[in-house]
Order: sequence, then structure tokens, then C-alpha cells
Amino acid sequence: MKSRLIGVLAILALSISATAMPVSAAVKVGAKCKVVGQIKAKKSKEFTCIAKGKKLVWSKDKIVITSKKVSKTLAPVESAINLPFEMCSSDADTCFSWSPDASQKCIDNYPLLLTEENRLARGPFEECVYELDFLGMRHLTPERFMGPVSDTAKKNAKRLQSLGWDRPQTSPIQMLATPDVPQYILDATTKGLRAATDYLGNYGPLKFYTVGNDPKVVEPIIKDFCSWGNSHLSFEACSQDQGEAMREMSSIYPGGNAFAGSAWQLDKPVAYFVNNPCANEQNEFCSKKFPEELIGLQKMTAHEYFHVYQGSQQI
Repeated sequence: MKSRLIGVLAILALSISATAMPVSAAVKVGAKCKVVGQIKAKKSKEFTCIAKGKKLVWSKDKIVITSKKVSKTLAPVESAINLPFEMCSSDADTCFSWSPDASQKCIDNYPLLLTEENRLARGPFEECVYELDFLGMRHLTPERFMGPVSDTAKKNAKRLQSLGWDRPQTSPIQMLATPDVPQYILDATTKGLRAATDYLGNYGPLKFYTVGNDPKVVEPIIKDFCSWGNSHLSFEACSQDQGEAMREMSSIYPGGNAFAGSAWQLDKPVAYFVNNPCANEQNEFCSKKFPEELIGLQKMTAHEYFHVYQGSQQI
């Protein structure tokens, strides 16, 4: 399941390390510095370069318990989105830092290190991501499987082709929504989906589910979803897996969420798309107060439909 729109954007969770270097006489509180996060030590005190308004200055000093040349290292953050250091083209072991004009509010309240505690702390300050400077990334050459394709895979590919899985469909896309989703959101979603299908074609057969913010009315949608894309599973198994994700969408997740997939293993393969429009911390639709959120909804709809198209071509 995707996360948050929140988004639309995700921050790279990387280890952040900084090494204190011998200090020059010019280093003092409020004096100019050049690199955010740089640390310098002087006798028993330590200074850190921070962004203050539009300037980079040395911060208030703090006591160094160890030697004059101090090395501070934070352990790597265990996260599914960790990236290896060699992907970062910076010598600072991080691919992002505060921009020179970053606000002090963001610097003080938006922690760069990704932990579960910091993830919650970031919530009220999501807009601070726009005050970060992201540095270049080095490309890695992935290891690709180049071995022979199994007979089972070849047989399945021929089956899907014979069923027209990789070709545009004549059956219309079916759209279902919980009753609490307002019509203007459904209209915006339809517009985004129509733009995607006009460009890529109608692949599927596809059912598009929109889950609102009321957990009391989500069960019928879950039942239909499980019978459509997970008919090879028992309802209990589907309900406790992706069905549970849909319940969470309707109740506890702020932001916007969506996932798409296909059941190509069925005798009659189908595709599905589940969408949960952006909601605020009070679980109210974001677009109610901010109509511009509908543009993001349309983009997200087109993005997820592209995954449906991908699934039809990967046979």
C-alpha cells in the first residue's frame, strides 16, 4: 500500500554522520559558516553550522565530553527505503540538507533522521520538505536475471495472450465508491482515469474502488473487492489482508493512499485499483477546504492506472 500524499513525496532515510574538525579563531557563536551540519570543536566546546533565516551561522556551543576532535555517528536507520551511501554523490553521507533560506521553524521541528518517533513529529510540518535541498545521486547498475525462461512462465504467457490480457479491453471500467465520498471527488477521479485510458488504452478488465473516511460503510466495498480480485482466496484471508488495509484507509491514515494490482492467475484475469482520497488529521477530505488537492488526486489516479497498464504488459 502506498503511502502518503502527502504527498506526493517521500524523504530518503539515510544515516547522517558529521565529523568535527579543528577550529579556527574565526569560529564563534553567530559567525558565518559555509556548510550546514558541519561541526567544529574548540577546546571543550563544540559548534554546529546551522541555517538561520537566509544565513549560515555557527550555533550556540555545547560541551564536548570526549576529545577536541570529536566524531559523531548515528547508526543506520532500519527502513524499507534506506539507500546505500555509494548512491549519494555527496561526501557528507547524506543526499539532502536544509536550503540556505530554510525557516528556523522547519529546522527546529522537522527531524531529518527517520525513526518512528520522528515520523510522527514530522506530521504537522510536512510542508518543510520543500525547504530541503536534495543532492545528486549516483546510478547503480542492477543485477538482472538473464537466465532461460521456464516452461511454466512461457505457458502462462501464452494463456494470458490468448485471453487478450496484453491488449485493450472492450469491457467498461467499473467504478465503485463508499457512500460518504462526495460526487465532486468522484468526478475528479473519473477525469484523471479518463485521461490515462485515453492515452494508454483500456486495460483490465478493471474495477476502480474509492474508499472514503467512514469505517462503518467500507465493508460492502471490501466484500466486492475480495470477490473480484481475490476470488482464489477465502474471504477471510482476503479480508484480513488487503481488506484490513482498506479499513485502515477509511479510519486512521491521514493523507492520500492507493494501491493497484492484478489477479492474472485467475481463469479470467482481472485488475483492480483502490483509492483513498486525501484526508486531514480529523479524517476530513482535504479537498473540502483545499480544492487544489483534486489536481493531486487526478495525478495519483493516472499514476496508479499506469501500474495497471504495466501489469498487462509484463507477461
